[in-house]
Amino acid sequence: MKTFNYGKDELQALDLYQPKEWNGKTLVLIHGGGWWQGDKGKEKEVATGLAIEGYQVAALNYRLATQAKNLFPTQDEDVEAAYTWLLKNIPDFKADNIAFIGGSTGGHLAAYLGLTKGRPFVSLSGLLDLKGFYENHKETIPKQLIIAPDLPSKKIDQAGANDSYYKWIIENLLASINDDSLEKASIFF
Repeated sequence: MKTFNYGKDELQALDLYQPKEWNGKTLVLIHGGGWWQGDKGKEKEVATGLAIEGYQVAALNYRLATQAKNLFPTQDEDVEAAYTWLLKNIPDFKADNIAFIGGSTGGHLAAYLGLTKGRPFVSLSGLLDLKGFYENHKETIPKQLIIAPDLPSKKIDQAGANDSYYKWIIENLLASINDDSLEKASIFF
């Protein structure tokens, strides 16, 4: 594994996993964490396993939405910048052999990239329709949930919805809560 910076911020980094025998396919793996926590290192085991299966894998970090900094659309801009950097700087990264994958927020960002770039994507438990969720949970009281930053994604209990936390995530991500901002942050097919 090699780490590269695709931007000036320390969080604008990616880990590149190269297989011994490349199958010609590349995966961009995006970590979850509610847009405000998490790290590409959470995906090390998954990325390593995919590389063993022959995939070239880029596990991305992005700037996190914390304390009213790096609000939407910062994360969309970061994953797009990482994708562009990969195409320009890593010879085997070609637009026609890339797919995007992520869980939770990473799934949302994978869907964003897949739809905007016209490439396949897998969203594992991604909250895609922020506007619909918010409209259907007006009475829900938002509550922050802190997960250990080094906890591998597969060990996070995602067995059910946590509406209070999802509402907190949305309110933390957006500078203002209105139909326009909620719609822009949502993924629609």
